[in-house]
Amino acid sequence: RKMSLASSDHRQILQIIIPSAAAGLAAWGLWTLLRPKKQVLYRSKNILVSEPSLTDLEEKYLLQAYRSTFISGGAGKFKKRLETEFASMCGCRFGVATANGTVAINLALIAAGLKEGDEVIVPSFTYVASVAAIVTAGGVPVMVDCDAQLGLMDPKAVEAAVTEKTKFIMAVHLYGHPVDMDSINAIAKKHGLYVLEDAAEAHGATYKGRPVGSLGDMATFSFYANKVMTTGEGGIVVTNNQELAKQMVCCAIAAV
Repeated sequence: RKMSLASSDHRQILQIIIPSAAAGLAAWGLWTLLRPKKQVLYRSKNILVSEPSLTDLEEKYLLQAYRSTFISGGAGKFKKRLETEFASMCGCRFGVATANGTVAINLALIAAGLKEGDEVIVPSFTYVASVAAIVTAGGVPVMVDCDAQLGLMDPKAVEAAVTEKTKFIMAVHLYGHPVDMDSINAIAKKHGLYVLEDAAEAHGATYKGRPVGSLGDMATFSFYANKVMTTGEGGIVVTNNQELAKQMVCCAIAAV
């Protein structure tokens, strides 16, 4: 009787397994007939934000600086030439070169008198350096929403974020796209605020025919290796305000 029950159970199991196995074999056979004859290989590819163009001209200038022995600090002709010519390209009279773009932001904030606890309005979609420089200078970053199309600072959100502690609006021009600077400047004028352009990714960009860098009180740029223009490392602040320029030079040499 036990054997009979076992045999019955085996038959039931086989009745389930055999049709399933047959269906699986049929599906495999159909796939073998229908699959593409040529195997398609999918490979991932890195798309660079920007790639440096290093030519004979860069090599020539590098060797000139190296052979002059003026390879550090403000000595030599290349630093001053960079400050003058880059500022001019941006429609500005003054430029102050820095070690990198983050230091440039920090320098601009300190030169304009940012004090501990002062608020700086900054877009929520930006690189961490924008916020890090504010914190390092003693300020409080106040993040605001960005528009859905380009990811740029939303002027309506900026207006809503202004308080008695607000000192700066930091307009970040993302991937070469300028912020709506007419609206930002109108808000700044209404509340008596500084406008700082973070143009780390916007070298040579224009807004309504005007070069980025000349649209606020000051603008900062980065010359990191993945930027539109590069020195390997480096940054700069540009402005048309002579007093701010003097303050930045003083801080750059002695205090920052």
